[in-house]
Amino acid sequence: MEYNDKIIAAFRNLGKTTETFTEKSGLKDIYDKGTNKVKSLGNYAKLSMKYNNLYEQLQKVYTEIGKIYYREHYNLPESIYEVLFQKVAELNEEISAVKNQFDNLQGFSNSASDNNANFEDTVSTSESED
Repeated sequence: MEYNDKIIAAFRNLGKTTETFTEKSGLKDIYDKGTNKVKSLGNYAKLSMKYNNLYEQLQKVYTEIGKIYYREHYNLPESIYEVLFQKVAELNEEISAVKNQFDNLQGFSNSASDNNANFEDTVSTSESED
């Protein structure tokens, strides 16, 4: 038992020595400052995410208000909105044109697959024609 008591006493002494060293060397203060900084940065990140989330929600509400107003007044916009309503009409026309081009490309892609066109078959056919 005496051997175990000596080991336990040595570990207790080591613990006290480490604690004393940590306090006297300033490591404890450095550790405390570091943990406070990490907590502060964590809180900053949480607040930043919350702020961005709230701002995004606000933008969505503004967008919905604008959509509703536009639907209700697109035929007779007030003078301050005329330029914006015209821009919406131009963008809608451009979007429609691009969508038609996209649909045409999809139609081309679908017709190629309907004909069971295969890359290897097409290459071998064009090679044999040469």
